Amino acid sequence: MKFKTQPLLSSIATLVLAGCSGTTAPIVEGSYEPEPVYVESPEMIAEQDKTLPDPGQEAIHFAQQFIGIPYRYGGSNPSGFDCSGLVQYTYRNLGIRVPRTAAEQYRIARPVSRAELRPGDVIFFRLHWHGVSHVGLYAGNGKFIHAPSTGKHVTYSDLNDPYWSKRIVKVGRFY
Repeated sequence: MKFKTQPLLSSIATLVLAGCSGTTAPIVEGSYEPEPVYVESPEMIAEQDKTLPDPGQEAIHFAQQFIGIPYRYGGSNPSGFDCSGLVQYTYRNLGIRVPRTAAEQYRIARPVSRAELRPGDVIFFRLHWHGVSHVGLYAGNGKFIHAPSTGKHVTYSDLNDPYWSKRIVKVGRFY
């Protein structure tokens, strides 16, 4: 729900200016009258949607700059990332709060089907015998960006690689 701030700001400005002038501002009683809402045609809405930024594309564009950064266990900044640190840092840059660990990210990500997979979606993997232990950012064209493991660097990998494809446990979205 969006709130109209103009009437509130006008009231605050009146109170501040009244305080500056040395007079007492009048108390205004009565109800707040909201401004009329104008319904736009579907064509207008569709046109506006084309100009809105896509958070997923923004996430991938941001994450790409970290290709080659070394993996660091517990790392969550450009000096070194682990898988969930890269995801958290990327989405924090977009103003989207994401938990720190892959397991917590798994828990809050809204599930999407593989058919709905879009750039910026998160892909969760089970690399060990139990639980979710890895996460990456889908980049498009069957590729994802992730911080793989100790001794490696942030890189692209292929979802069609048998190692990765058989370990996917969930595809999700934070926006």
